[in-house]
Amino acid sequence: MALFDGKVAVVTGASRGIGKAAALALGQEGAAVVCAGRTTDAEPAKIPGTNEETARNVVARGGRAIAVRCDVRDEANVESLRKTTIEAFGRCDILVNNAGISFPGNVLDLSQKRWDLVMDVNLRGPLLTFRAFAPHMIGAGGGTVINVSSAASTLSVAPGRVSYSVSKAALDKLTMGLAAEVRQYKIHCISFGLELLIRTEGIALVLPDDGPDVAGGWHSPDVAAAAIVWLARFPERYSGRVVTVGQLTEDYKQDQQNRVPE
Repeated sequence: MALFDGKVAVVTGASRGIGKAAALALGQEGAAVVCAGRTTDAEPAKIPGTNEETARNVVARGGRAIAVRCDVRDEANVESLRKTTIEAFGRCDILVNNAGISFPGNVLDLSQKRWDLVMDVNLRGPLLTFRAFAPHMIGAGGGTVINVSSAASTLSVAPGRVSYSVSKAALDKLTMGLAAEVRQYKIHCISFGLELLIRTEGIALVLPDDGPDVAGGWHSPDVAAAAIVWLARFPERYSGRVVTVGQLTEDYKQDQQNRVPE
């Protein structure tokens, strides 16, 4: 039996990158996946990938999936996502808030519109989706919310990265607070503090030649997806925490060492 047979996962920002990889990984483990995002076959972006393409890939691998256009900043869009999910699958057990955006630029140079956009997508979006799906999780006896954050929330803030860092620091605090508020309903909220450099389609467009050498190098979105699957598998262990890939790797090694031979 797959890990998430009978479960339903909603993944935002599922058109490409980490969201796409997470949708495929969750689908591979038996979850029915709702692929949400703004990029669709009818409204493509300059960057490759659409919601429908991700959903088709899940199905091609033997899973179940639907695609829903959703701008997570918009309450009506999020309500439509909720309604479509419940009509299609009847529940939501795993919510992966992956949709995110960044506009590099010093605070004095960055327009207020772009600052607000970063805050709306990276912070307002996860709050709106949580509010939409948490009542269903309560009714079902529990659920898991994974908010994709970043090491930028805790590291020294580099020039030009203030808006992004602030949004992710706030997301971490939001996750911790939500976890405390809904723990009684067996809803587990986790902030995935991704500390690795992930080479997504967007990065490939900006840095087609891999860009400058960086310590540790680039990693595939599959690395982040595997971490998301692990968090969804053991959500109670990590609820209310900010968790990195490095921490999860150590936990995995420890679990392997503690396994009782059959």
